[in-house]
Amino acid sequence: MPRYLNTLLQLTHWLRYFMPLLLIFYCSAVLRPVIAANRALLIGVGQYTSERIPNLDGVALDLKMMREVANLLGFADSEIKVLQDAQATETAVHQAIQTWLIDGTSPNDRILFYFSGHGAQIPDINKDESDDRDEVLVLHDGKIVTQNGEPTLTGVLLDDRLQIFLNQMSDRQVFMLVDACHSGTFHKGITVTKHLGQAQVQAKVFKYSSWQPPRRHRNRSFDWGQQLFGTPTRPRRYRSSRAVTAELLDTNTGQYAALAAANDNEEALDSKNGGYFTIGVWRAIRARVEDRQQAVLNFTTLQQEVTAYLQSELKPKDLYHPQLNGNPHLLAKALPIQAPITGQGANWQRLLALYQRAGRHFVMTPNSSQHHIGRDHLELRLEIPKSGGYLNIVNIGPKDEATILFPNAYQTNNYVNGGSLHWPGINAAFRIGVPGPAGANLIIAFVSERPVDLRKKGFATESYATTIFRELIPASTETLRKAIRSYEVQPAGPKVWAAKIETQVMP
Repeated sequence: MPRYLNTLLQLTHWLRYFMPLLLIFYCSAVLRPVIAANRALLIGVGQYTSERIPNLDGVALDLKMMREVANLLGFADSEIKVLQDAQATETAVHQAIQTWLIDGTSPNDRILFYFSGHGAQIPDINKDESDDRDEVLVLHDGKIVTQNGEPTLTGVLLDDRLQIFLNQMSDRQVFMLVDACHSGTFHKGITVTKHLGQAQVQAKVFKYSSWQPPRRHRNRSFDWGQQLFGTPTRPRRYRSSRAVTAELLDTNTGQYAALAAANDNEEALDSKNGGYFTIGVWRAIRARVEDRQQAVLNFTTLQQEVTAYLQSELKPKDLYHPQLNGNPHLLAKALPIQAPITGQGANWQRLLALYQRAGRHFVMTPNSSQHHIGRDHLELRLEIPKSGGYLNIVNIGPKDEATILFPNAYQTNNYVNGGSLHWPGINAAFRIGVPGPAGANLIIAFVSERPVDLRKKGFATESYATTIFRELIPASTETLRKAIRSYEVQPAGPKVWAAKIETQVMP
């Protein structure tokens, strides 16, 4: 047989066996569906390199709350990038927006951009702003310099630069949350809030000089969101600072929805509990997860609920008004809120990690491992260490709702002596009912040598139950974490004890 015929027969034989595999490989490569690569970029700057820029106390907690928000909005941990303090330089932020958000996503993907830190205004060097000032977000390496004979800032995210980035994301669904402000008189002070008690607050604005825009612009009012996020190809429109009109929103054809903490002439406030705007966003999302609020949540209703929270929390002199801007269709788009799997939520994981870090464990026993909704009551017996200490008891429910059981409105003194403790006790003015929902619950108790009172950092809501018991917020957990950490450096060993149990709530 001629050599070429033999080769041809061998090739035919080879193709008969391998062609189906080649076709499968080809089809899978060509017909493979495009998988959405959703991305979230969370930026928080509470520590600045320049001594002239005041640090902010609550930014680290803002990032914890927003990471939880991102998870609840359907962003996996692998889809979330966090830049905090020294990580959030001008170069790093620009690079992250370009590579993580723009290059890392495709058309129709979802993008979440969040910033917490100082805002500021600088002179408009390139003269493209009708009010002669640019709005900036001040980053970790922000500093005051002189350009063209005028003081200005470097190490910032400029509104013009952000607009260029937004133009590159015009075919994505971009959601933006900014907890900063750009004007007002910088101040610190003590304020009394309705739900979080007395707190030291600080404005999230950096005023670096007495620079003012030309007199012709000083009395003009304009919207923060439009100034920072507006389309630069159209003339800027000055209007009432309290609302975003439908006509103006129609000029924004980009696929973004932006919610900023404050109007341009207002101050967004920071505290050791976190920024109040961010707390409001976090609470609105949590309310859906815990079924405390059934209405559909989109950016429009989110603005309304955060505004209502600020009105209920702050005194009139401290009040500020979140500003909404963006594509009207995206502003009205329902946010895809996903409840965490029981045992995998942020509160459950945070408290469990603190339990594991505590140096010593003690025994806590429930009256039953199962409790039926509306019928049973919870009781606990705790074997408090001999030395006694300050007791805190927290319950994490199946939807990751966290309730501070002790101390409470009836039992405000949380110091307990060593020995066996029956809680809430025979003479207590209340009993612990079981309202539901059904599912696994984690109860953790901590006894610390030094005073720790989670209730002081807890959030008091309006329902009857939570007038007695307060809701745990990240600031509460941070207080406990610091207490545990403070003992780890002592040669005598840790002096925080912890106990945990899991119970089941039945229908």
